Amino acid sequence: MKILIIAQLLKSVSYLLLIYGIWMICSTSIISMFRKTYFTRFRVSKDQLVRGRLFRHIHLLVTLTFEGKGMFFICSFIVLSISLFLVIFILLINGTSIGTAIVISVVFGMAPYLYLKIRLNTIRTEGSFEADLIVGELLNQYKMNYFNMIEAIDRLVSFKEAPICRRAFYRLSIQLKDYKTEEELKGALKDMVFVINTDWMKMLANNIYLAIECHVNVSIGLEDILQELKEAKTALEKAKQINLEGFSILKYFSPLMYLFTVLISIKYFGFSVKKFFAYQFHTEIGIKFFILILLLMLVNIGCMKVFENQKFDL
Repeated sequence: MKILIIAQLLKSVSYLLLIYGIWMICSTSIISMFRKTYFTRFRVSKDQLVRGRLFRHIHLLVTLTFEGKGMFFICSFIVLSISLFLVIFILLINGTSIGTAIVISVVFGMAPYLYLKIRLNTIRTEGSFEADLIVGELLNQYKMNYFNMIEAIDRLVSFKEAPICRRAFYRLSIQLKDYKTEEELKGALKDMVFVINTDWMKMLANNIYLAIECHVNVSIGLEDILQELKEAKTALEKAKQINLEGFSILKYFSPLMYLFTVLISIKYFGFSVKKFFAYQFHTEIGIKFFILILLLMLVNIGCMKVFENQKFDL
């Protein structure tokens, strides 16, 4: 049985390496052919393709998580996802039902997408804590450039104290130089919001829209957002201090509780250390309880990480 599993794994790796090798050799020609065929034959421009919901979503994911990589990375992502699906499906189709093979293959095919989503979530979390810095700098530049929002955004490109938000405004700055319609402006602001995806970023986008499209002076609105962010940050720091104490208790108390059960067993039930571990690891119920303890500890650690890595928002 083990030999069959190893053989299947080796076969999967071989298929993936073969596909990867072909892709690396032929990727330039394939992408070039795709552009010529799709853009010329079907008369679809690159801008129209990027505006497609699915392609736009993938395009944003790849360019944000890999810092502006182009068409090669996007096509590689699509090829990798399809390859994983096909290889796993081919390997499973003979030994399982079609439904099971499809479900498992879809899970594996979604793995690159899930990786990008996790990576994006990490970027968003880190970027959300740059809120007061980027809003404060935007407000300063807005006033310094005589309430010209486009000029203020251009100046944010060199603001190094907020690297993740700066990336969002760099993309916005490029798009603002080419936009012609209100819809294009809304699309550019939507891309900016997508980078961090918080309420404060949405409020910021609304103010930028009013400043550019309606020529409204939004300095008071920016000041209000900045004030709310400062108040929210103060409240968050207090909550973090309280949570840190609780997390510290959980982190160190859980292993001590297990050691406490060992001491109780020895002192009050007459167990020796050897007998305790024999019951724990050499009986079915002992192993089940130990696995349950480990799982619960991992769940606790996972919950702690989720609470620790929450985005900063209003």
